[in-house]
Amino acid sequence: MEKNNSMNNTIIFLSLLVIFLSIVLEINICFCVDMLSNKIVLIINIYGIRVFQINFDIIGLFYEVNNSRKFKKISDIFSKENNYFFQQIKKSVLDKLYYGRITLNTACGVCSAKESAEVVSFLNILCFVLQDKMRGNDIEFVYSNYPIYTKTNIKIDITIKVFFTIFDMVFAIIISLYKRGRYVRKIKKQRV
Repeated sequence: MEKNNSMNNTIIFLSLLVIFLSIVLEINICFCVDMLSNKIVLIINIYGIRVFQINFDIIGLFYEVNNSRKFKKISDIFSKENNYFFQQIKKSVLDKLYYGRITLNTACGVCSAKESAEVVSFLNILCFVLQDKMRGNDIEFVYSNYPIYTKTNIKIDITIKVFFTIFDMVFAIIISLYKRGRYVRKIKKQRV
């Protein structure tokens, strides 16, 4: 009798684990550039809840994660080990994503009102062509481009909605971390 109970509990646990790992997550990645304030902001939301935010300072070449008070140099991100890790993430993660919707909002103000209108017209034509190309890949592409007549500034907001299962993401991150660790050990052996 106890053997049946433990077998049932194991089956229930494994069933719940499979259901959990099969959940499809909806992630919004927001990328905002404002040239006037010299800031780039990257925000990642899962089901509308902010999980991660990185603020880049273009002039000082610093960044901060989740509004921490400690600023770090951008050059620290681009070490050999981290570049290898990013390559592995790109190979393992980007292949598993389903892109649902890409939204592009731009506001552009250049030297004069006439030039601002010309730049926005060019952006509208370019976005129309991109929208047509992405329609063939089942990706919804929405755009809006506005001129700024009163000041010189360029604002770009890109929001990408992606879907993936928890299993795919966990598996991809574990494989990427494992390959990065192997790469770091290999480099340390070569140095010695």
